[in-house]
Amino acid sequence: MGIPIISIEEDFQVYRLENGVAQKPPHRRNDHFLFIFQESGRSVLHVDGVEVILSGKMVMCISPGQVHETIDVSKDVKAWIITAGANRVRHTAIFERFYYYYSGLAMEAPLGECFALLYKISPALSEVKISLLDACIGMIADAYNKTCPAPVNGSRRSEITTAFKRLVLQHFREFKSAADYAELLHITPSYLNEVVKDCTGSPLSFWVQQAVVTEAKRLLAGTDLSIKEIAFSLGYDDQGYFTRYFTNAAGEAPLAYKTRNRK
Repeated sequence: MGIPIISIEEDFQVYRLENGVAQKPPHRRNDHFLFIFQESGRSVLHVDGVEVILSGKMVMCISPGQVHETIDVSKDVKAWIITAGANRVRHTAIFERFYYYYSGLAMEAPLGECFALLYKISPALSEVKISLLDACIGMIADAYNKTCPAPVNGSRRSEITTAFKRLVLQHFREFKSAADYAELLHITPSYLNEVVKDCTGSPLSFWVQQAVVTEAKRLLAGTDLSIKEIAFSLGYDDQGYFTRYFTNAAGEAPLAYKTRNRK
């Protein structure tokens, strides 16, 4: 069985969390964005197997496809949570850049008032609610963007890199080579390699490896699938090759990772 995928019935929803209690639900994967604005207290999450601690006033975005679980919530936690479909998020390009950024960000903007108004306003005032939603998510996107601003020149090279990284998240199970992605982007493999290395500082193979190994870790920790089944689901017929590939990237064998994270 795979990791449960959680869907939302509406385009977006707003929740208030107060007087939190320690909890550890199963690993879950969303098909939507999850935005957390913690006003006070301390929360401990696992996102793709990485421990994330939110202490005091912080924000965090969990993107579609990421696996997460709540490990602990202090009793004095006060937080707001927005769930929103990708069609309601205007700043997806910013959040895509931080897909592997497993950390909360300190937040000083007056976000609490915006969340509170969004929560209280009548559902009938749909246009107003959408505007408030855009404002809340926009402030969170701005906090992320200030951490590592995108290139301002909007160059063709940065556009290619953004498109490549988006394609990797969509196709890493079946496509592993520069030639595969170059064909999708209608450019040569050598040029794509050059552009990705120039814009990110890492070779193209690193980003494919990152996607494959991250998904492998999710499946190892969150499912009962065998190593062979996981390898096959990620496009590897040879379990031995997959084991060596994972070990080289993660620093430990798949079975060791599975055992350590499923205690």
